Amino acid sequence: MKKFIILLLAIVLLLPVRVNAATVYTISSDNYTLFPKETIVLEILKNYEPVTGKVKWTSSNKKVATVTSKGKVTAKAKGKSVITATYGKKTYQCNIKVSASTEAVMIFQDNTSDSGDSSNSDDTGNSEASYITLSKYNSLNSGISYAEAAKLISADGDVLDTTKAGESTKITYVWYGKDGTSNAVIVFVNDKLESKTQTSLQ
Repeated sequence: MKKFIILLLAIVLLLPVRVNAATVYTISSDNYTLFPKETIVLEILKNYEPVTGKVKWTSSNKKVATVTSKGKVTAKAKGKSVITATYGKKTYQCNIKVSASTEAVMIFQDNTSDSGDSSNSDDTGNSEASYITLSKYNSLNSGISYAEAAKLISADGDVLDTTKAGESTKITYVWYGKDGTSNAVIVFVNDKLESKTQTSLQ
């Protein structure tokens, strides 16, 4: 009998023992810095794999950053916002910081101006001519060339898109306002202004 018990214990000891590892839930990022218009997708992870259950997403400041039901975050304007995800009975947070757009600073070199005159400069030392304003936007008439538009705005635009169809070339430019988020989108076809739109220019 003793031999049987010893043999049984030996068999039990040789069998693999299954240990249940602790389940770890995390958010894919708890800190992120974005520029206006940039997007990221946040996820709740279970042991480093996206969960399949429903997650509720909210933003503490929608003027700075919004979030969809799928966790897609879109930066809106300079500032800070906290994105909160609720999964089950637990919440997870990601701190979002939106910085001023790097495209907002478009320095225009005016060789005719007096470098010692800072009356038209802002607190960063950049000339106001570096930005598009509502009055400059309103002065842009249909049919003018890109060079004429850039001269009126006193800054070059950034190319958003270029499309060619036959002998027609369509180029879309964007100019940013002083705050880095307001902007004007202007379309030129064969170097002639065809259409323009603006957002929050002053």
